[in-house]
Amino acid sequence: MIFCMPIEANASEKTLEEGSYIIESALKEELNIDLIGGNAVSGTNIQLHQTMGSYRQTWDLKYEGNGYYIITSHFDNDKVMDV
Repeated sequence: MIFCMPIEANASEKTLEEGSYIIESALKEELNIDLIGGNAVSGTNIQLHQTMGSYRQTWDLKYEGNGYYIITSHFDNDKVMDV
């Protein structure tokens, strides 16, 4: 699980290991970032949804350097999360 909170480490350092994660809400543990309807087409919205542990709630993190990560859908690694 990933909890979104301020990171005090050097912003250019790798703070998470690359791999697959279920991203959980820091405010309500039973909610995870979810690909609406499990649809991996471009433009699909994401939402907070009750924990299901399915592919639509699994995200892959890849470190790009200087503290930046690319977050892709585990269901379709060609689709990135745009925030």
